[in-house]
Amino acid sequence: DDLATNTLAMAKNTYAIQQAVVDAAQTEYDDLVTILTSLCNSVQSNVASIIAEEENLIAVAQTIVDVDIETLITIDSITFGATFSESPNTLPITINYMIPGVSTSVTIDVEFTATWEIIGRAIGEAVLNDVGSNLLLNRKKRQAVEPTYNEVQFQDKCARLNGAQKYLDQVYDSLQNAYDTSMVARANVTATIAQIEKALNATPSEYSNIDFQLLESVYNYVITTDQLNAQSMNDPSVANRTASLNKLKDFLLALLWSNDYYYFKIWQRDMRNIHDNRLIRSVGNEKCYGFADCLNLVHEIVEELLEDTPGTTAEGLLQTIPEARLALLSLSYDFNSTLTLSEALHSKTTGLYTIITEIFTMNYWCSEIPTITQHPKPNLAFHVGDTISIDCQADSLLPVTYSWEKDGFLLTTGQTSGTFTKTATELDKGQYQCFARNAVGTTQTKFANVVVYIAPVLTLSPVNYETYEGDDNGGFFASNATAYPEPSFEWYFSRDGNSWTLVENSGSNELIIPNPTKEDQGWYRSKVTASIGELYSEPAYLSILRASFSKLIYKVSFMMNITTYIPSEHSGSGDSGPELPTATATIDYFRKQLDLKYTTIDNMHVDFNVDNTVIIVHIYMSTWYDYKTNTTFSEQAEIARMYREDLLTSLDELQTHLRSGTFWFEVEGNYYEGAHLSASVQDPVYECPSPQVLAYSNFLCLSCSPGTYYVESDGRAWCGECPKNTYTEEDGQTECVSCPARTETLGNGSKWMSDCIDYCLPGYYSNNGLIPCTPCANLTYSLVYKAMECENCTSDDVGVIPECETYPEDPEPTKSQLLNVIVPATVGGIVLIIIVLLIIGAIIIGAVVATRKRSPKSDTDTGLSEGAHNPLYVQPQDVLSLVPESERTGYNIHTKEKVTSKEDDTDRDVVNPLFLETQNEHQYEDMDRYENLPGDIDRQSAVYDKLDVGGGGNVARKSALFGGK
Repeated sequence: DDLATNTLAMAKNTYAIQQAVVDAAQTEYDDLVTILTSLCNSVQSNVASIIAEEENLIAVAQTIVDVDIETLITIDSITFGATFSESPNTLPITINYMIPGVSTSVTIDVEFTATWEIIGRAIGEAVLNDVGSNLLLNRKKRQAVEPTYNEVQFQDKCARLNGAQKYLDQVYDSLQNAYDTSMVARANVTATIAQIEKALNATPSEYSNIDFQLLESVYNYVITTDQLNAQSMNDPSVANRTASLNKLKDFLLALLWSNDYYYFKIWQRDMRNIHDNRLIRSVGNEKCYGFADCLNLVHEIVEELLEDTPGTTAEGLLQTIPEARLALLSLSYDFNSTLTLSEALHSKTTGLYTIITEIFTMNYWCSEIPTITQHPKPNLAFHVGDTISIDCQADSLLPVTYSWEKDGFLLTTGQTSGTFTKTATELDKGQYQCFARNAVGTTQTKFANVVVYIAPVLTLSPVNYETYEGDDNGGFFASNATAYPEPSFEWYFSRDGNSWTLVENSGSNELIIPNPTKEDQGWYRSKVTASIGELYSEPAYLSILRASFSKLIYKVSFMMNITTYIPSEHSGSGDSGPELPTATATIDYFRKQLDLKYTTIDNMHVDFNVDNTVIIVHIYMSTWYDYKTNTTFSEQAEIARMYREDLLTSLDELQTHLRSGTFWFEVEGNYYEGAHLSASVQDPVYECPSPQVLAYSNFLCLSCSPGTYYVESDGRAWCGECPKNTYTEEDGQTECVSCPARTETLGNGSKWMSDCIDYCLPGYYSNNGLIPCTPCANLTYSLVYKAMECENCTSDDVGVIPECETYPEDPEPTKSQLLNVIVPATVGGIVLIIIVLLIIGAIIIGAVVATRKRSPKSDTDTGLSEGAHNPLYVQPQDVLSLVPESERTGYNIHTKEKVTSKEDDTDRDVVNPLFLETQNEHQYEDMDRYENLPGDIDRQSAVYDKLDVGGGGNVARKSALFGGK
């Protein structure tokens, strides 16, 4: 019994252990059933939602197919208005319409002349097109924007690419999270299966509390643990629980197998809810509506980018787009698919995400604008004619082109090189900037300041200037020039125009010679110095006139009644005569009596009236201030005015003195006592020292300018203009200098000897007979100086005029001409011989005649009357008879008359005028036209009517020139 009891107790103990195992397995089973039920419910709910959505979409599509357009679009109102003009021809119509969820309007223009049918059709088309545009804009159908390849386009493309990648990152990140969650659930299920397997494979303990040896000795029966285990497992309750655990294990194994699928569906549901709740409503900046729409938008973005991306890589990727699109869209609402989380995650490495990564790798749409690696030098200088060369460089993953601007204006564009070159001109100075451009955009360099050194060019030259000694304003010259950089100026002075010295402190384009003196008179020129050269202006002459203050003279006249008269016969009678008075009316007396500071009494003389009862006294008072060139004119003017005031004071004092008493006058030994009767002061007279004339309101006296001479007549003085063919180079001249022989001036007032222009030499001519001259043409000639035209050669001039030596004679008959006048031969060789002899004889006779023509003719042959000379044979006496006496001309400055001095003819040389043209240029004598001579039938002959054969060196010069003895 005890054994049985103990055995039963051990069996119960074993059962308790088995029960504990079964209870633990049941608990895990219940937990797994709860999880499985939740999973199944979730899957069923998701599947039901997908089915419901698909059914709704089908229903909406069927509704759209079945209903009329009026059901979908409601036109609220139509309004119109017009802006009237001279010829209105269109009417704007606005249509306000509504589609579900959208209320908008569209405006169209229709012709006034359109029928209602046309207007209605236009309204319908406008509304439908606008509806389509809204649907395309706000739903799924989007149009790809044609790439413009500017910076904005690239920025937009890059933003779209980044948006697509960011969206897919979110999708795959959530997918990865779902996968990680599924892996946790998978691990839990696997652990549960292991527990179930452990429970199923569980064995009772080692039965350590049972003494199997004792049982065997008592019952003589061997009891093993296997027997105990088999007994416990055969218990009905244990068998039921074991079957349940096996069933649970099978279910969990099936769940483990579909874990990825069911978790993928859960993820799809969650993604759908997120998109439906508008937690995700765009890919980048582009709106999308639902999970599938957003995935499709990503596909559209990637496809458009690949279509706009150049290169073979993009073309290859574009070929993979359809397959990648299907893989991407399989992530959305395809509830019939068998896609798992693992497969979904794998699409990241094979689908659109990989293509997006490849697009990023190409560095195209998200490339940066070029990076400037070399800026042009900030300051560059070139000379005119040099080659301007400016460099810039930029770095970019995309092709780069360069353009250059100057001062904001485009110079070049589309260059593949960053170097700008051109030949420098004056207009190329300015600020240059390089622009580097790629498909993304443009960047610019720093400015390069280019200067072009321009050689100086004079724009203003100094002109002759005339002033007077001590002038406060002084001499003034101005010069200017264009150059770059700005040129500098210096001035040089020369007395003779040959040796030049620098004027100190003359670093300006204007030169002022203050308070000039005669030492400053001469030539001045400016020197312009620039970066690439220098030049001098034409010299200008500064003429300094001598100056002095005019002398101010007042004539005071007063009359006195003669009260006492002592004739001259009493003046020397000694004791027998009356005592003679002392003459008080003298110059010395008045000089002593008056307080004369700056005034002098120059002269005094006495007149009487007709009956000698009144004596008239004239006193000349004057003042004069010595002009100083080293003091400013304004300072001297004040002093000169003070002198004038002193003179006026002295005049008042003299008149007061004359009224105060009587005066004795001694005139030619006679003495007169006079009492004041009246006094008068004449208008002042201004007087200049010769040869100066009044100027500046009679205040100054100036010498006559070059080109004029001093003239004085009838108490007046003025500066007369030098007549034609005369000149004066210095101021203050009393006569003009005649031009050298065979020269003339172009007008009056010449200032320089260079104004005397040379005559044209024989053989030359000009329109005024002065240089520059033109040589006479072939077969023309001139035998005189100052010719204004050339004579034509004639046959009579041959052998007489050297220029006419080549004049063609009458042409000899040609052979054909001779044959034309010969009678055709009719009689053989004898007749031909006779004809030849006749021709030879004719030629000989013609030669004799021509020789006689060239031989001198006698007076009788020419047909001239007795005593007449043939003009072709000019004799020495002919020349002398026609040449006037040599004259030397001058001008009297007082009478302004021409003065001539004749010379004797005995010193004259006999000159052959026909050969003057062969002599040296500077030794020609004056010649004029030949006069017409009687009986000259063939031509006009020229003889000399003017030949300067003055005395002295002229004879020697002519003798050496023409071979005279």
